[in-house]
Amino acid sequence: AITPNLKEIGIVTGDRVVMKAALTGDMAGADATASLRGVITSRLVRNSVLARPVKALADLNTDDLDAVGGERLLDLTRGRKVMCANADQMVIVLSGRPACPALLLDTYLVAASTHALQPLLVFNKCDLAPDQAETGSSWIRREDLECYRKLGIPVVETSTLEDQGLDHLARELANRTSIMVGQS
Repeated sequence: AITPNLKEIGIVTGDRVVMKAALTGDMAGADATASLRGVITSRLVRNSVLARPVKALADLNTDDLDAVGGERLLDLTRGRKVMCANADQMVIVLSGRPACPALLLDTYLVAASTHALQPLLVFNKCDLAPDQAETGSSWIRREDLECYRKLGIPVVETSTLEDQGLDHLARELANRTSIMVGQS
C-alpha cells in the first residue's frame, strides 16, 4: 500500500522507500511473506532517473499545435515520465534474430549517456545471427560489435542454446542496479 500523498510523488521500479509494518493481527500460522506487508511512508532521494517525455515530439501534429498553441505544445514535451530510478547500468539487449536496427541501438546508447548510465550490450541468440547478405548495412550483425568494444562499451554474446556467455553476463550484472531495454 502507498499512503495517499505518495501517490502524487510516484514510486517506480528501483526506488528506495521507507516502509512501516502493517498491522496484521495474529500472525500465527501465516506464511513467510505475511511479515513483509507494510505501508510505504516515504521515498528516499533518487540517485538517478531514467525518464521520457510525456509526449514525444514525433507524436505531435498540426492539430496539437492548433488546439493548444506553440508554447503549450512545448510544455507537453517537457513533462517527464520517470521509468525507473537508481539504476547505474543500462543493459541493451540485441538479438541475432530478429536482427536489431542500428538506429535502435544508437537511440539506446544516447539515452544511456544522457542519463549517466553505463551501457552493456548483450547480443542474445548470437548463434542465430544473420550475415550481411541477409540483413544489409542498417542492421546490427555480430561482426559489428567490435566497433562498440573499441569504444569501451562492454559486449556480452549469449546463447542459451549453446550455453554461451551466461556466466559472463552474470558477472556484468553483479553488484549493479540495471535496467534492461531492447529485444528479447
